[in-house]
Amino acid sequence: MSEKLLFSDKGGLLQLEYAMDAVKMGSTLIGINGGSSIVLIRAKFYDDKREENFDGGIITKLDKRIGYGLSGFTADGRLLIEKMRRFLTNQNFIFDSNPSIEHCSKTLREFSSFVQNCENNGTFISRPPGVGFLLCGIDNSGKFLFQIDPLGRCLQKKIASIGIVRKYACEALYEGYRKRMSSTEMIILGIRCLSTTDTQQPLEENYEIGFMCNGTKEFKKMGENALKEIIKSI
Repeated sequence: MSEKLLFSDKGGLLQLEYAMDAVKMGSTLIGINGGSSIVLIRAKFYDDKREENFDGGIITKLDKRIGYGLSGFTADGRLLIEKMRRFLTNQNFIFDSNPSIEHCSKTLREFSSFVQNCENNGTFISRPPGVGFLLCGIDNSGKFLFQIDPLGRCLQKKIASIGIVRKYACEALYEGYRKRMSSTEMIILGIRCLSTTDTQQPLEENYEIGFMCNGTKEFKKMGENALKEIIKSI
């Protein structure tokens, strides 16, 4: 089993470093949890060939009450999302209940882990999936935004950013974030943060947006007409 592990000169695992590099070079995705809403926004103008032709888009829903966005290798993300959907279906069918958002995020982290349980024995997979996730949802405990990466971290966040310009996006988010913001204000803030490194005027075709509110507790994708109206106000 040890022959599959490659260590760098600094003592790190090369497989994990390569997986994190894939996430860092993926399209930029930000999440904002504030007020009574949660928003996920993706900048399409940072796309690369690893993220083409993902069914339903890079931002979509796991089920009615859970949404996600990913950055990195799309093929890896598709496999993990399929496993998560089977997990949710089994939970609903066998136990007639929906797992909490925190439980779902930790399950996705386990699926993304370099070490997986196989008949109660820890086994190493050949490589960690090169994909990171922002997962959001609303349950009886409240609304949550989690950031999950190949290092096995599952962090609850108010604002989060992954992808190629995550550093600049996060800095801008921290400056403009307030605890009580409407969903429209959060979308405008997110687009402005993502457009800071883009020299062109913001265009609706450059963004993919998903959101959910405490009222409906349902994750939805923003339509083109609604996004056009928001872009006009920026």
